Amino acid sequence: MQAGAGRGPGWREMESARQLILSGAISTVGLVCAVWLWRQAAGPKSASRNELLRGDRPWRRLGAALVALVAVAFFAGTNFLKPDRAPRAYIAFWCVVLVLIVWMCILALVDARYTIRMGVQQLRRQAGRGPDDAVGDDEE
Repeated sequence: MQAGAGRGPGWREMESARQLILSGAISTVGLVCAVWLWRQAAGPKSASRNELLRGDRPWRRLGAALVALVAVAFFAGTNFLKPDRAPRAYIAFWCVVLVLIVWMCILALVDARYTIRMGVQQLRRQAGRGPDDAVGDDEE
């Protein structure tokens, strides 16, 4: 029995359209996240923002670019690359996407480590001040 037997006419087109819409939606969310990350990587514009958010983090823009690249690759790979037509290219493509995702995870770990380190430094600075100088005690 063939795959899809018992389904009505046009089921393949419907399945293809669903896949296109779903992968397009996921890729769009990825691109929106990439744009947001890119803008956040520039750093805070306001002096009133928390000091923890400040600092030179060049890997953030790279991470944003990787998110955008993976989003576009996901859309292209799910819609235009068929494993039965070119199996080696299909495997190579998804291996490259996997390497990009691993790279993004490494950048996220680097950023988390940096954030923790900055938080510890901020706590040490606050502990070095007197109790009257604590952040958040602006009453006079």
